[in-house]
Amino acid sequence: ADLSEVKWVTPFFFEANEAYLYGRDLFGARGLDLKVGQQKALFGVGDQFNPTNVINPDDFEDVLLFGEQSGNLMVRLDYSPVWNFQITGILIPIFKPALLPDTGYLAQSPDRMPFTDETTRWNLAAESYTAEALYNTPTVVRNVNIQTPEINAKNMQEYARIAATLGGQDIAVSYFHGFNDTPVPLTEDTYQSTEPICKNPDDPESECVDGLLQTDVTLGYPSMHMVGFNMVGEFDAFSWMSKTFKPVG
Repeated sequence: ADLSEVKWVTPFFFEANEAYLYGRDLFGARGLDLKVGQQKALFGVGDQFNPTNVINPDDFEDVLLFGEQSGNLMVRLDYSPVWNFQITGILIPIFKPALLPDTGYLAQSPDRMPFTDETTRWNLAAESYTAEALYNTPTVVRNVNIQTPEINAKNMQEYARIAATLGGQDIAVSYFHGFNDTPVPLTEDTYQSTEPICKNPDDPESECVDGLLQTDVTLGYPSMHMVGFNMVGEFDAFSWMSKTFKPVG
């Protein structure tokens, strides 16, 4: 639930998503621009779902604004020696996690955790259901510990991008080294409690369990390397088809 609170996700922050210093044509070099401060760096050509737009953390506070991102402290350098070519480099010194929606706490149910291995997922489901059905001992999450990357030079995030316009197409190749902004389970420790628990201790007819399997989960933000490719432009399909598929007879 803390990941739905701005004051926890970003203890020190600018209320504005963008507040930065901007310098143009630095050192007399035409097209060499520098931005330093709180800002958004939005790249890619996708509508809402944009897998190469990973620099700023996602902002899920408002479910009606899916795809919204929040600003972050960064240093951005752009160099455009000619109008149709640009090189961009970005350094993000402090990691900022995504702001989760108010319903984020629902994901702490163990059977909703994502798994890359099907066998592990089925084993966990089978063990949980068996403990609850045969031994009346359901599995619950007791504590959720969150590990964010430490603030140091090693954990700085980097981004590089080369973009150009070729043949009427806008093409860009990018590379990002940083952290996933949404947490994933890293470790899980389960402890058994054999003390019976009832919803209403004063009512002998209330629902009771013979014990609990209490799970402590550690969430973290794994590091990631991403290579991206974007292309957008116009293509005259009618002209191409008329040249390729000529009428017969």
